[in-house]
Amino acid sequence: MHPRGWWSERLHGVSVVAAPGGARVSWPASTGVVTGYLVTPTAGGTARPAVTVDPRLTSVVVPSLTAGTGYTFQVAAISPYGNSAQSPASTSVTPTTPLVPAGTFSVLGVFVGYGGDGNIAPAQAVYPSPWVSGNLDNGGVLLTNPTSSPITVDSVQVTLG
Repeated sequence: MHPRGWWSERLHGVSVVAAPGGARVSWPASTGVVTGYLVTPTAGGTARPAVTVDPRLTSVVVPSLTAGTGYTFQVAAISPYGNSAQSPASTSVTPTTPLVPAGTFSVLGVFVGYGGDGNIAPAQAVYPSPWVSGNLDNGGVLLTNPTSSPITVDSVQVTLG
């Protein structure tokens, strides 16, 4: 017999919001033993590669989705005893066009500020080229990389005030 909570039950209540070139997927935390989550996008009835998410998180931005295409998402909890069943599919969302056009750049500079109207605004008047967008999200900074090459971010400092 296994102790209570040894596996994760099917998650319910997955929500999704379209984003530039992707979608933000959120779900309630699992009540079982969890070592991560699998978030699977589906478009046109075809499942795309799943995104693995840290067990401490209950939200993720799934990047690199095709703008103008409808996607639904399912979430499964990963457990040492096996994965839960996938959640029911979310409502369909259609990602918008990415803020940064496709292209390759070797230097990444992120400049984030807070506009007086409550929206995110550049913190300085001189913009590097190409401009890479960043936005505040519950105290964090979202970086969007329009390349297939990885970019390492050593540190990010955001000061509001």
